[in-house]
Amino acid sequence: KFETFSIICGKFLQFISMNSDLAEGLRKKGAGSGQIKSFVNSVPTYWGDQPFTSGPYYMGAIIVFLFILGAFFVKSYVKWWLIAASVFGIILSWGDNFSAFNYFMFDYFPGYNKFRAVSMTVAIPFFCMPLLGFIGVQKLIESEWKENKKQFLKALGITAGLCLLLIGVSFVMRFRGAVDAQLGDQAWLVDLIRDQRASMFRVDTIRSFFFIIASGAILFYMKQGKIKKEIALLSLAGVLVADYIPVAKR
Repeated sequence: KFETFSIICGKFLQFISMNSDLAEGLRKKGAGSGQIKSFVNSVPTYWGDQPFTSGPYYMGAIIVFLFILGAFFVKSYVKWWLIAASVFGIILSWGDNFSAFNYFMFDYFPGYNKFRAVSMTVAIPFFCMPLLGFIGVQKLIESEWKENKKQFLKALGITAGLCLLLIGVSFVMRFRGAVDAQLGDQAWLVDLIRDQRASMFRVDTIRSFFFIIASGAILFYMKQGKIKKEIALLSLAGVLVADYIPVAKR
């Protein structure tokens, strides 16, 4: 279930450089450059429950912020069905992690047993969350700023605060992966890999935090009248692209 947070910080799976802490740890153990390069290119950095996966899905830190913003600013019934559909899709994607609900759906919901993998249901929140987010931006633009400034700051605070909470929680997490058992009794190597996973997770969550702050600042100064609407929206689109491109290259 914790893997759900990959929608806001996507480093449950990532490639490792030759300058990483893991590579340095291998050097200290006497490994050669060729061995290190070969290992870091194949090391299991994914630490979710699935033994075979190409990695979790990344929604985008900014989209999650805009989704929360939409939850505050959209007043029509549209908000509720988009939120409900997003939550429903996420719960379905948990599969065996919420077996009672998912087996019920498998047995009684027409066509559900045709899905190759229940994780495919993340397509539902991937449609609904951005939609509510973009409607939320529209409503923010149309809203009276003095009356809704607190609502905006609440949305920003919740999303940025979630990133800070995840960073704090990471210091007590074990970062154990389903494939760790394949490494046998090499405890020192498992520890190096888990430390690398923790470092990657924190770096990516900090990255998400700053993207949320940047997008929030753009919208804030737009409503303050210090940035023209057209420039603000173009800047927001630019920040979105800057968020997605590095993740897409992983």
